[in-house]
Amino acid sequence: MTRDIFWFTLSNIFFQGSKFLTYLYVAKLLGPKTYGLWNGLILILSYGMNSHLGVLNAMNRDVPYYLGAENTEKIQEIQNVSLGAICVSSLVLAVIVFIASYLTDSDTETITGLRFISLILISQQFYLFYQMLLKSHHLFGFMSIQQTIFSVLTLLVVLPLTYYFRFDGFLAGQLIVNLAILGYILRKIPIKAKPAFEWKTAWTLSKTGFPIMLAGVAYGIMTTVDRMAILKYLGKEQMGYYSLSVMAAGMLLLLPMTVAQIIYPRMSRKFGETRQAESLKPLIYRPTIHLMWIMAIMLIGVYVLLPPLIGYFLPEYIKGIASLKIMIVGVYFLSLVGGFANFLNTVGLQNIYLSIQFIAIIIVVLLCGLSLKLNLGIEGIAWATSLTYIIYAFLLIASTLYFPKRILPKP
Repeated sequence: MTRDIFWFTLSNIFFQGSKFLTYLYVAKLLGPKTYGLWNGLILILSYGMNSHLGVLNAMNRDVPYYLGAENTEKIQEIQNVSLGAICVSSLVLAVIVFIASYLTDSDTETITGLRFISLILISQQFYLFYQMLLKSHHLFGFMSIQQTIFSVLTLLVVLPLTYYFRFDGFLAGQLIVNLAILGYILRKIPIKAKPAFEWKTAWTLSKTGFPIMLAGVAYGIMTTVDRMAILKYLGKEQMGYYSLSVMAAGMLLLLPMTVAQIIYPRMSRKFGETRQAESLKPLIYRPTIHLMWIMAIMLIGVYVLLPPLIGYFLPEYIKGIASLKIMIVGVYFLSLVGGFANFLNTVGLQNIYLSIQFIAIIIVVLLCGLSLKLNLGIEGIAWATSLTYIIYAFLLIASTLYFPKRILPKP
């Protein structure tokens, strides 16, 4: 496990690092207003990832389970039906976004962005399918290779296109990179899946995965209410300043997300073998303890070093430094809960997880609303979000420790 985490984390750091550097350069080229628009459009990609209605979430949980049970026939069925579902859902969503671009009365940049997003959505959906498939089979070595290639292509393709063609080039570059990496995966992946349109099986998978997906959607809402509030009430330029906080949070959550991605299929497989919730505890506590001190060191470093770097390299974004510092506080607590969330999903306690998510959403909406009413600007939005992350972490950890002992059915 340690070797998997090391190489996958290393490739993830390179992958996210290349994106971070690319986005910093793009932010400088496009300016706060256009870059703020991108941070609004990216919400479509974030929520569009769930257009499969939980089918991929079920695959990600059930394939490791059936690997533990050594049921290869069921594994192949799940993979094929999941790919079929992606073919349909991605096309439907892309058509909806493309049509919406003709119905909106927004500016030219927004319309162009929507049309590119409709195409990027399709490539994103298939990329997501293959990432889930690789994780389910514990093929993190292959993922490390393709993520490294993705990183290199991002730097070599997206940066030059953005430099010469600005916003259009930035969007086109991402589409080109997505298609190129999909081509590589299809040629090299050791697992074969063919689209199967068996709607009864797809419905069964959706029923299994929908609660897990809802938790992901709820998490997405919880972590994007701040951006939606800023875009609607403060404008694209303020969103551009706030994007520093978004980028910093994404980079800081890289390590905990990587660990959670590796642990989740192992946790599911272990539960498939033992049907004992107690057997999963080491997979929760050990990574969390390590993350506690690693993340503390990283966050202190970012808090101290990043503001002067922004002042030097991105002086036009200096108004976003205060909100970045505030956001870091909440990110620390958010970084520690991945194992607890995975546990609830694995043992079938998604309803508890969902309840916590909805409580957190209510809290962040109320706090963001209060911040706007008091005219606290993006700093107030950052405080609202950071406090929500702290409350969310406390509720999730407490619930994981309390509920399974009392309501988990015996195997």
